[in-house]
Amino acid sequence: MGSVYDDNEARLVADVKSGEKGAIARLYELFYDPLVGFTRQITGDNKEAEDIISNTFIKLMNKNRHFNTLKNIKSFLYVTAHNAAVDFLRSAKRQEQVQREMAYLSDTLLYPDHDFLQVKTEAIVSVCREMDILPRQCREVFDQFFFRQRTTREIAQDLNIKDVTVRRQKQIALDMLRAALQKKTELHQ
Repeated sequence: MGSVYDDNEARLVADVKSGEKGAIARLYELFYDPLVGFTRQITGDNKEAEDIISNTFIKLMNKNRHFNTLKNIKSFLYVTAHNAAVDFLRSAKRQEQVQREMAYLSDTLLYPDHDFLQVKTEAIVSVCREMDILPRQCREVFDQFFFRQRTTREIAQDLNIKDVTVRRQKQIALDMLRAALQKKTELHQ
């Protein structure tokens, strides 16, 4: 024989499945605060956590007929909130990167230091010319890391090699380029 709690839980789930409007409100009362706290721990932003939980409940309303137990509903809410919080962090990281790049570009465009830019451009051109001395894999790793700004892991996956190989190839490329550029500088002095 089920307890009153079990009967209430079963009734709540049945009301959610039938689309009864008060059922979602009861779930909201039960889970809103704990979900906001959980999501805030991930995002570090209370307002964003509240928005995520509001959207999570909207998703629940669209899938209300798929749940058979309160435990299923709770799992859905927490997994959906977690995924949205992680997506928020990824998006925030991308926006931060874009803002840094825009700030750098606007600084160089608004306050150009022509001498610095000229030296920087000449250095990049010299490095590009000297890259031809590198073995094929070193050249590819160097290009992806320094010019395309890819991570060691991304390069390893792209080239189907181990992370340690990427790091080793990067170091070989740096050593060879450093030596070649140093020789070139000594010849021009």
